[in-house]
Amino acid sequence: MSGTVETDRTTGTEGRARWLALAEKALAGAAFEERLVSHTDDGIRIEPLYQRAPGREHSLRVDPRQPWIVTQRVDDPDVERAGAQVAEDLAQGATGLSLVFEGAPNAFCYGLPADAATLERLLKQVPLNQTHLRIDAHPWSRPMADWLVGLLGSRRVDPARLSLSFGIDPAAIFAGTGRLRMSIEALQASMPQSLAHFFAMGIPGTLLEADGRVYHNAGATEAQELGIMLASAVAYLRMFEEARQALVYAAPHIGFALAVDQDQFVSMAKIRALRRLWARVSEACALPPAPAYVHAETSYRMMTAKDPETNILRTTIACFPPAAVAPGPPAGLPPPLARGPPRPPASLSCSSSSTRGCCITPSPAPTTSCQRPAPPAPRPTPPSPASPWPPPSSPAAFPRNGKRGWGLRRG
Repeated sequence: MSGTVETDRTTGTEGRARWLALAEKALAGAAFEERLVSHTDDGIRIEPLYQRAPGREHSLRVDPRQPWIVTQRVDDPDVERAGAQVAEDLAQGATGLSLVFEGAPNAFCYGLPADAATLERLLKQVPLNQTHLRIDAHPWSRPMADWLVGLLGSRRVDPARLSLSFGIDPAAIFAGTGRLRMSIEALQASMPQSLAHFFAMGIPGTLLEADGRVYHNAGATEAQELGIMLASAVAYLRMFEEARQALVYAAPHIGFALAVDQDQFVSMAKIRALRRLWARVSEACALPPAPAYVHAETSYRMMTAKDPETNILRTTIACFPPAAVAPGPPAGLPPPLARGPPRPPASLSCSSSSTRGCCITPSPAPTTSCQRPAPPAPRPTPPSPASPWPPPSSPAAFPRNGKRGWGLRRG
C-alpha cells in the first residue's frame, strides 16, 4: 500500500453525484427515499449526506482552550449523605456540581431540602472558586440565588473566579407545576429590579434560563422545544426593555437548557439550531454577537424503568451530540443504579459558558444492588383557582404519537 494520501479534488456537485451513483448501486433497486431519507417528528427531512454550507463559520465554544467540566448531579434528600457524595465526587475528579432541590420540575421526586442551611452544609468543604455551581430551575430559584450570594460573600470568594448558573425560569416552573408564587404581572414588574443588583455585582454566569427540558419530557418535538425556549428568552429581553434596562447588560446573563437523547444527529442539529436562532435574536436586538450559553441534559423521557443497562447505553449515546457541538456546564440523569466515580460511560451535560467549555456527568457504575429505585413519572399537580389546567407540560399539551411518549418509556 502506498504511503501517500489520495486527495479528492472534485467539486461539491461532482462529489455528490459520484456518491449518489454508488448509493444507488448499493441499494440494488431499493427506493432511495425509503431506505436513506428519514424525517423528524416535525416532518423535517433528514438527508443521508449533506454538503458543507458555503460561507459558514465554525460555531465554537467561547474559549476552546478551557477543559471540559465534569459535573455531578446532587439530588439526595439526605444532606449528610449528599455531602459525603459531593466530597467523593470532587476527590474522584468532578469539577462541577448541579444542585437539584426538592420541588424542582426536574427533581423527579427527589431533591435536596430547599433552605439556606442545606447550601451552607453541602458546600462547606467545596472549593467554590474551582468548582462550577448550578442551581436547577426551582420555584424558589430567586431566593436561592440570594442564599448562594450570601454564602459566597461570607467566604470572601472572588466573584471574577466563579462559574455559576442560577437557573431562574418562571416559565418552566409554571409549565412544570401549574402555578407560580405570584401573578405573572407582579413577576414581570418585580424581576428586572430584583436582578439588577446581580448585574452590578459583576457575577459571571447565567441568571435567567429558558428551560426546554420540562416540555421535552412532556412529549414536545425538537421544533416545539426550540420555539418555547426562544419565546421564553425573548420574553425576558422584552421584560428588561419595558423596565428601561439596557439589554446589553441583561442578554449575557440569559442561558438555555435543553434535553439530548439517543437520536444523536437530531440532538446535534437542535443545539446548533438554538445557537443560530439566538444569534439572530441578538442581531435583531442590535446586541453584540455572543455565543449562547447552552446547558444540555440527557433526556428523562428516553429512560426505561426496568432496563438500567439500556439506560446506560442511551445516556452514553446522548453524550456525543453535546460533545460534538461543544456547548458547556450541566447535569446528566443517572440510570436507576448506585452512583459511581466520574468515569466513562458518561451521561453528558454540556453548556457553552463565557468561562468554561463542556461538562460531563458520568453515569453510575453498574452494580447488583439498587440504592435508588427508578423514579416514577411525575404526578400532575392539582389545579388552583388562579392557574389554567392542564399546565403546558401535561400530556394534553403535546399530542402523543408512536414515537413520542411522556414520562417513562419502555423500549
